[in-house]
Amino acid sequence: MNHSKPSLIERVGRGFRVVSLLFRLSTLSFSLIYLVYCMGAGRGIFGVNLTFLILGLMYAIFMIVMTFHPNRKASKVGARIYRWLRLLVTAANIGLVVYGFMISKDTPTFWNYFLLSMMIVTFSFKLFFEVITFAIEIKIAQFKKERKERLERKKEASIEPIEVEKID
Repeated sequence: MNHSKPSLIERVGRGFRVVSLLFRLSTLSFSLIYLVYCMGAGRGIFGVNLTFLILGLMYAIFMIVMTFHPNRKASKVGARIYRWLRLLVTAANIGLVVYGFMISKDTPTFWNYFLLSMMIVTFSFKLFFEVITFAIEIKIAQFKKERKERLERKKEASIEPIEVEKID
């Protein structure tokens, strides 16, 4: 039996991780597009927009490196940093939406509301798929553990002691 081929549940989990990554990237890209729009249209405080834009670009590079980097030691070291940065960027996205609605009170435009709406929609989908992916990853880990235990029990059951007769 070939155990190197991923099982169906592992492939489903991988698919949900990819969809979750796509929504994280789309949320980040709409946030960055919104910041560029605010800077170009002269909305909000330029320094705040520029700071968020630079931090967002740095996070995007870090996220891509951490997602696709093959070095597991670097992934273990950066995993904690990455987890906290994701939480910080999530809070910043929520703050950016609130900030966007506050600065759009005076002169509402289609693009302003469109980009804010897309940020909210992609953020909602991102949260949904992250929760689903987390639940599936727990089930995958449980499934792997049970499969390993089943295989070990099967091996133990198939190995029977051989009796050897003594010749005097």
